[in-house]
Amino acid sequence: MEGSVPSTLYVGKTKQELIKRMAQHISDMKRAVDGKNEWCLKTRWMKQVLEERGDLQISALSVVPSSKAFDIESEWITYLGMAGFSMLNGDNSKFYNKVV
Repeated sequence: MEGSVPSTLYVGKTKQELIKRMAQHISDMKRAVDGKNEWCLKTRWMKQVLEERGDLQISALSVVPSSKAFDIESEWITYLGMAGFSMLNGDNSKFYNKVV
């Protein structure tokens, strides 16, 4: 649904252009689907979204210096988790919710 905000989010930092980062995530997912990479929660979620909606979306939340990227990423994960979103960032967020 165009313009809607999904209930489940993944927040990550990158130095790449967003379109290239999304392509890398999709490539990683396809390798996992083919059994060449370990499945992870994010990969299963991406596959489910593609099967149900046919597309994934990527957006910049902040543009910051590399030295601040980890802290800002953690702040976004916490903020969005407190706002009620299911977060797929299990390694660095107390707001991690398992979504299958």
